[in-house]
Amino acid sequence: NMLKGKNRQTLIVIPFRIAYLLGYPFLKNKRIWFYMDRPDIADDNGMHLFKYAVKQDPEINKYFIINKNSRDYPEMKKIGNVLPFQSLKHRYLTLFAENIIASHPENSVIYPFWKSFPYYAGILKSKTTFLQHGIIKDDISPWLNKSEMNLSMFVTSAIKEYESVFKHKYNYDENVIKLTGMPRFDNLKNEKDKKQILIMPSWRNYLKDKPPEEIIQSGLFKRFNSLLNNNKLIKIAKENNYEIIFRPHFHIYKFI
Repeated sequence: NMLKGKNRQTLIVIPFRIAYLLGYPFLKNKRIWFYMDRPDIADDNGMHLFKYAVKQDPEINKYFIINKNSRDYPEMKKIGNVLPFQSLKHRYLTLFAENIIASHPENSVIYPFWKSFPYYAGILKSKTTFLQHGIIKDDISPWLNKSEMNLSMFVTSAIKEYESVFKHKYNYDENVIKLTGMPRFDNLKNEKDKKQILIMPSWRNYLKDKPPEEIIQSGLFKRFNSLLNNNKLIKIAKENNYEIIFRPHFHIYKFI
């Protein structure tokens, strides 16, 4: 049926399915776990958990997934096994992966062949652990619900956040939702002598794909632009020797 389709996707997928059959006797019992943040960066819960995991359970083959041209690629290579995102080896081992453990759960992020995803039906058997990249404030069940994401583990970091997952229509069993805190919390240090104020706003999904001229008219932009340029805040920070750090959401960087 794929050959009859005669499109570019099937010409790529068919050799992979054949390679899967050939490699199955040798790789079917290999325990392969992938860790990742976004494909182009390693700075979140996936990276922190990988640093810990490489020293645990030698029975499991652990790989961190990241683009080869990422600035973080060399550093991750020093920590453990790394697979370049969408490389031939990454694509092939994905067919045998047991777990994908990521701070971003979207299929377009965690799978190296999302556009041809349906053609791998019946082969991909990996479970997805969502480590999160923030703490949920509102109901985002339309995005993270079981029928949409089908997560095998869903990490939460606060009691109210944990309770909200059962309050709204995420539809996960209780054993899937874990109140653990995020892996990156374990790397925090109590630097009492640092006088810093961190401003770290979340993203607003209604701004997705909007042009820059609409972004600067949005409530999000106006609110934080006003705060960061507030003369009273700047004056008090200087008088008390405080440093103000602005760390925008990943999606905001392209508008900076």
